[in-house]
Amino acid sequence: VNEGQIADIFKPGRYKLSTQNIPVLTKLKSWTSGFNSPFKAEVYFVNTKQFLNQKWGTSNGILLKDPKFGTLTIRARGNFAFRVNDASHFFKNILGTHKSYETKDIIGQLKTVVLSGITDMIAESKVPVEEMATQYDEFSIEGKNRLKNEFKQYGFEVINFKIENISLPPEIQKAV
Repeated sequence: VNEGQIADIFKPGRYKLSTQNIPVLTKLKSWTSGFNSPFKAEVYFVNTKQFLNQKWGTSNGILLKDPKFGTLTIRARGNFAFRVNDASHFFKNILGTHKSYETKDIIGQLKTVVLSGITDMIAESKVPVEEMATQYDEFSIEGKNRLKNEFKQYGFEVINFKIENISLPPEIQKAV
């Protein structure tokens, strides 16, 4: 990064970075900055490993209208995995002027994105509550597809998305 702009992106590997400063010009230009080099660049490392087992769960219930049981509230939980797949996009939209950025700094926002998308998906599915337990795989595939574009805006890729459980109210569980 040079003067706040991405100058280059290096793919995984080892690199030797050097400057091509012109000594006399550097001394002349550094006069205004106390003879410190005015040519500054920063190198950022962006970890592209997969961040696995990121748990999510609905804190508020998902309101459904079921043909047999009427209006009811369910809860869902699961996990997802993601990674940075576009370092330039990540830098411009997330990292910006921060010196460092950790998973914990973005995970809250990502969980909000997950919960919003999944809540809508389950509510719109029109799957009867008594059949929801048989739809975890289908919900997981559809959920991952819905989240792709949302994660992409941050420079991330959804690697995996799973629904582990959909909890019904106790009275509905008895009836089912």
